[in-house]
Amino acid sequence: MIIGDLLNFFGVFYPETRAFTQAAGITDIGQVMAINYLVDELKYKSNLWINSYAIYPIVGGNANSHKFNLLNPQDTDVAYRLNFVGGITHSSNGIQGNGTSGYANTFFNPTSAGVSLNNFGVGCNSLTNSESLAVDIGGRQAAATGSTQMLIRYSPNTYQFRINNNNAGTLTSSGATTSIGNFGMNRLNSTQLRFTRNGTTSVFTQASGTLTNADITLMALNTNGTISSYSARLYTFFRIHQGLSDADEIAFQNIISQYNTLLGR
Repeated sequence: MIIGDLLNFFGVFYPETRAFTQAAGITDIGQVMAINYLVDELKYKSNLWINSYAIYPIVGGNANSHKFNLLNPQDTDVAYRLNFVGGITHSSNGIQGNGTSGYANTFFNPTSAGVSLNNFGVGCNSLTNSESLAVDIGGRQAAATGSTQMLIRYSPNTYQFRINNNNAGTLTSSGATTSIGNFGMNRLNSTQLRFTRNGTTSVFTQASGTLTNADITLMALNTNGTISSYSARLYTFFRIHQGLSDADEIAFQNIISQYNTLLGR
């Protein structure tokens, strides 16, 4: 039975679920149901869908299924589907770079996309506990110009983050004893950055500077076309969106956790 017939047989899946699973070639009923859960929670039970630019569920176990953006599952740059480069391992648990050459280009440039300087956020879910100078999500024009980047566990036991910031220095906070779980950062104004780690939010003083004008990359940092700071963590989920309130960020993290539970990871 082909996937279209399967969905029609059950007759309970949203059109967005059908579009994504057909594009990604996903036929496993458990995976289809997990995607349907995401659509239900993000679009029909909250405002998280409409406030997002790209959502990467990383499901299906291979490079083709992992590349699609849930919001617009077209195989094009303008749909923000992922382009995997270098050494990356694809499995039912997600995607993992090799720490030296593997990354994914989202083709999402905040400036080109019309993002507001003080209304932006990103997030990821990691299954690896490691301490390293590795960027989980990042893009910038130069070291001190329009930097958006997140390091969920940076040596020694600190996390590092910026959104549309021009500071050449490093904003860090201690206490990052694990890089396993959900992580998100959001900017809602010109003076603060909010970082949420496994459901707990901390607020930091950080001035906005210049809107990021470079493609956002996953598992590495893109500096005006030069890729560096590769990550070797295993990831199950990435997202790019407008700045979320603390309540919305925590709700998103809870949905991701339940989604991973449904997939057994």
